[in-house]
Amino acid sequence: MTAFLIARPFSKTAGNILFGAAQVSCLIPLYALWKWGRFQYGRGWLWTPREALYLNASDETKETLEKFFAYIQREGGPKAYFRDRKGKKHYLDRRYSFGKLRVLLLSEFGAFRSLCLLPGGKRVSEAIKIEADPSEIINALKIKPKRGSGPGRNVKYAYIEAIFDLRSDPRLETLDLKDEATAIHAITDWLDEWFDSSANVSGEIPKRDRLVPYAKKIYAHLKNSVAPNDR
Repeated sequence: MTAFLIARPFSKTAGNILFGAAQVSCLIPLYALWKWGRFQYGRGWLWTPREALYLNASDETKETLEKFFAYIQREGGPKAYFRDRKGKKHYLDRRYSFGKLRVLLLSEFGAFRSLCLLPGGKRVSEAIKIEADPSEIINALKIKPKRGSGPGRNVKYAYIEAIFDLRSDPRLETLDLKDEATAIHAITDWLDEWFDSSANVSGEIPKRDRLVPYAKKIYAHLKNSVAPNDR
């Protein structure tokens, strides 16, 4: 519009072209919102949920989350809500759990959660909660809680199980124990593979730097197990 106002006194044709371009540019945000709506909800009326977009999640995690979303998608089911910074409760329309990006509703970051609410324009300042007792949800989803690791302990990752399973891995026989760095790197890769294939219901796996100390212990055990002449 500024270019139009500058060019108009000198050239009516150039001014008209710039004015037309300014009008077209005003449609870009509307087109972006329309494209977002088509991506999130698809065409026509919202009858069935869109296929959710998951990244690096195990099949077990996807199945559990889809059960959860189906639970809150029911008409007359428990309502989702969030509280603003003043503590006021705001209910979310259940259609937000039908979108392709519905997994972001569970994010701990408000900016990501808000992506599910466009083009409604709501700002989610706090985590989304459900008006239902946790035990009720667990029973409805038929989720079996993980068995505890013993009194006073809360082991998040199954390091011991991974090490025991790795003991029978034939690749250990191919390790060059004379090259410590390469051997530890390979063992860390194999531990990482184990956790990736055996992720828990949350889909979380330990970071690589947490696996290195265990890889070093396995290497030391192998190094001490071989004959002195073979070291």
